Amino acid sequence: MKYMQKDILILIGLIFIFIDFLFFNKTTAPQSLTAFEEIKNELSKLNKIEIKKESDFKWIKDDYSILIPATENFYINKQNSKITEFDEIPKIFEKEISIAEKILKERGYVFDIKNSSKNFSDHNFYDYIQSYKKGGDMCVIIVNPDNYQFNFSCSNSLDQKYTEQITFLEALELKGKNATIKIKNQKDNYYEVGIGYARTGQTAILKKSAQNEYRVLYIGQEAPSCKLINKENIPDEVLVSIGNGSCFDDDGNYIIKEN
Repeated sequence: MKYMQKDILILIGLIFIFIDFLFFNKTTAPQSLTAFEEIKNELSKLNKIEIKKESDFKWIKDDYSILIPATENFYINKQNSKITEFDEIPKIFEKEISIAEKILKERGYVFDIKNSSKNFSDHNFYDYIQSYKKGGDMCVIIVNPDNYQFNFSCSNSLDQKYTEQITFLEALELKGKNATIKIKNQKDNYYEVGIGYARTGQTAILKKSAQNEYRVLYIGQEAPSCKLINKENIPDEVLVSIGNGSCFDDDGNYIIKEN
């Protein structure tokens, strides 16, 4: 009887060890991967995964659109799809979207309404976007209807990029306009800034004053006037995307600047 009790206790102990082993592996194994890695692994079972050398996405904060470089990203193409209706294209990625959102929610990410499309027919961002945030970490699902592409990106640099961009966004009065900016070139106190909308853009030239205020000298898609360039002493280094120093005279003639 004594040995039987001992055997029972050993058996019970082994059962608890086995249960602990199963529980430990079940709960900790997935957590050894980041949310991004788990989503990438799961979706790679369904599709070919490709990585972009450079990728970014926008995030609205204080009604300004902040352009954030992705620290991690991948994309999936389905260009062979026969769907042609604009609003229907995101639906070809319904399974991928569902898997990604499920994992994000399980990992404690919270859906961000302001940075997300309401439905497949919502064209506010042009692309179909679903955004999630956890502390300082952000992940976005973006379906580009123009090229039948599913993009998944994550980053944690919102605060840093907000600080870098907010002065230019304010000077350009882009609050609530769903437009991002990217500093292309700088020479002394002059800046060449790209303004990006959904599928179009402009170039702005700004000058920083001694009081650290930014004055907008020009916004457009073509070269500015020769008069403006001369008056403001705008250097060629900040005119790269709009003429490289070439300009329009008072009669509308395009004056090409020779190197």
